[in-house]
Amino acid sequence: MFNKIKNIFLKKKFNNKKFLLAISGGVDSIVLFNIIYKIFYKYKQKDKISIIHCNFNLNKKNKTYNLIKKICKKKKIKLFYKKFNTKLYSKKKKISIQMAARELRYNFFFKIKKKYKYNYILLGHNLDDSIETFFINLFRKTGLYGLKGIEFISKKKKILRPLIYFYKKDIINYAIINNLKWYEDVSNNKNIYLRNKIRNIILPIIYKNFLYVKKNIVNTINNIKLEYKFIKNKIKDYKKKIIIKINNFNFKLKIKKLIKIKYYQYFLFKIFKKYGFNDYKIFKKLPFFKNKKKIYSKNKKFVITKINNYIYFKLN
Repeated sequence: MFNKIKNIFLKKKFNNKKFLLAISGGVDSIVLFNIIYKIFYKYKQKDKISIIHCNFNLNKKNKTYNLIKKICKKKKIKLFYKKFNTKLYSKKKKISIQMAARELRYNFFFKIKKKYKYNYILLGHNLDDSIETFFINLFRKTGLYGLKGIEFISKKKKILRPLIYFYKKDIINYAIINNLKWYEDVSNNKNIYLRNKIRNIILPIIYKNFLYVKKNIVNTINNIKLEYKFIKNKIKDYKKKIIIKINNFNFKLKIKKLIKIKYYQYFLFKIFKKYGFNDYKIFKKLPFFKNKKKIYSKNKKFVITKINNYIYFKLN
């Protein structure tokens, strides 16, 4: 495990970057810190690592902060810490506790990353987390994007997940062998959240009754990742041929070239979905609209207009 992560960091020259390592106090993040610290300590660059920790104020007995503070003091690592009123935030935003914690966590991470100019945020997601994400999105209705699990790197957000190639059992074994101390989040045992139901109820039954299924699920996720990347690159090629940029917000599409694509409605859906155009069926009719007919995004912020031989996309 250590050698594989070390080789990844050296190969991609990550050892020359500054990292903000998110530690929850669970076994995944504790093991991740142990490995990353060893790599950077060896190359005398431990000053390029800092730790960030959130307290969501959900458990009366929160031992994790003291553990993390002790680790940082011993290793002389900078610590960023914040305590949140997650329940109040959840009520104000009218979202679940899990979603509230997620928003608070990432907002804090990105704020610190930007302020102190860190290159990447390190997270402790593992291969079992990726399998759970696959099933969560499958249950909620999704496309290839939702079924490709969790990626090693999120390029736009500058997030790295070095443990994503390893199963939970391997991470626990590493922690035991290296005499590491960690605290498990008690909320992981409460089957009131979809992820916990999948983790604690559904997947154990599947693994018990179907031999080699875990390995097969991982292979399926990897195949979907490749297919997703292929489609993504193909869409980029089509964009170059069909889209004409007008300015930073506005662009137009050549209808004659567009309808030559066999499944052009899927291409249009992939382009416009992020702007709030979610009606897949309308994209099949879009090139054949009456002249100057308009359709608006869900929030009315954007408008698509068919004018002569072009489809125009503009801020409303």
